[in-house]
Amino acid sequence: MTLEDGESIELTGGSKTVHLNNHVIKLPESCTTDTPVFKVTGGELTIDGNGQINGGSGASNSAVQVNGAGSKVIINGGSYYVGPDADGVGNSTIYAMNGGAVEITGGHFESAVPYNGKYYVLNIQNKSGATISCTGGEFLNQNPADGDDSDKENAPTFVADGYTVTESVQGDGTLYTVIGA
Repeated sequence: MTLEDGESIELTGGSKTVHLNNHVIKLPESCTTDTPVFKVTGGELTIDGNGQINGGSGASNSAVQVNGAGSKVIINGGSYYVGPDADGVGNSTIYAMNGGAVEITGGHFESAVPYNGKYYVLNIQNKSGATISCTGGEFLNQNPADGDDSDKENAPTFVADGYTVTESVQGDGTLYTVIGA
């Protein structure tokens, strides 16, 4: 399924589960509008299974964006990717803001290019009360144990208590995997 430029799959309340079932959900290869594939501004979204979520490139895009207190996304699998913006710099693959929460138990996550030398695979809006907690998953070129680089006080790590991170070489990058202790 390819979304139109500027189109998101939105949840504004209630509870929904998306079963990827090996499907690909993506934004156009070159967007002009800042767009997430999944946008949760109320309620709880659970994403299960194997499949791909591709945030495209060309604007400030993301694969998943959660925005607002009481908004939550639970990711149990799948592959999440985002390309560069119009200036060729990196986007956030998973972005939490304004008190939104993300829980990751599994999946593969990557951003095509860095922003100022850092890959923002996982990112929170600074000082927003947003959270990201990982109990599983693979993260290319961003160690989730390092937390948010600009908000160490509120997000010193994205790895849940009792979990650790291993690292391995994958192509030209480093793959960080969250595992149980």
